[in-house]
Amino acid sequence: FFRFTHHKYLVNFPIFDTSETNLWPRPNDWPSHWYATGFFEMPKDSKQEFDGGNELQLWIDERKEKFNRPLLFFGQGSFTSLDRVAMTQILIDTCERLQMDAVALATTIDFDGRPPPPFIKVVKEA
Repeated sequence: FFRFTHHKYLVNFPIFDTSETNLWPRPNDWPSHWYATGFFEMPKDSKQEFDGGNELQLWIDERKEKFNRPLLFFGQGSFTSLDRVAMTQILIDTCERLQMDAVALATTIDFDGRPPPPFIKVVKEA
């Protein structure tokens, strides 16, 4: 197992980077089998079922009605951030620059004692 988690082996696997390509363009030194895809978006006519709690749904509906902006989910996958305050500032800057709203996991971000801006909804993990 450990042999296959070593960086010499991991570099051979395809990577799909879903970060916004306008903010972080694909680096020139990436192997050809690493792809910068940008954000994935659901088709406008798709039917989506959601059962994430009434408060969150109300916030999403309100933001959609007022601004009709894309919604970004910011959560922690298989990585952690040693500086959650800095990661939070990146999220704020990204949402402001791209004019997006975001739902963020509470375990991923840290507003350093400040309330979140109105375009970011903080949720706990289920």
